[in-house]
Amino acid sequence: MSVTAYKGFKENLTNKYGTQFEVGKLYQKDKESLNFGENNGHGFHMATSLADTFRYFNPSLNNIYCEVEESGRIVMVEDANYQASPMLVSEEMVIKKVLTRKDILEKVLSSNESELIKYINLYPFNKEELVILKHHLITFSNDDKLLDMVSVWQTGNRNNFRRNKLYLRPLIK
Repeated sequence: MSVTAYKGFKENLTNKYGTQFEVGKLYQKDKESLNFGENNGHGFHMATSLADTFRYFNPSLNNIYCEVEESGRIVMVEDANYQASPMLVSEEMVIKKVLTRKDILEKVLSSNESELIKYINLYPFNKEELVILKHHLITFSNDDKLLDMVSVWQTGNRNNFRRNKLYLRPLIK
């Protein structure tokens, strides 16, 4: 059985312990001691949601994110903190793809509301991405809650953004 998930790395494709990884290579751990955890964990840790990887590898620090495939024995851990999706630890992992900013934006735009909230709170969108995100939210939602979150967490200028939102909404509908 294999599962597609997401994993963060430092900018040179190393984990936080300094182990170097490569795209397409199979990595294995001892399945007898698989365990999820910060201090006593063993195995390849990853998230079922790309947005949840940002809690472990800060996107403001030039970290990179990959789509990975887990196989062998896999342990799923429900993470009730921060309304996170299940976390996984496995004995085998292959990095399938290093995600570009465009890939990440596509994931954002295809997310449900709870995932969108995580992305808005955790991912630093650039100016062009913010234009696309705002357009997406204005076009596909009548609820201004997410747009207000963008103004608070992404642009930091609530009053200016409200004027822009009032101006943009009639133009896009």
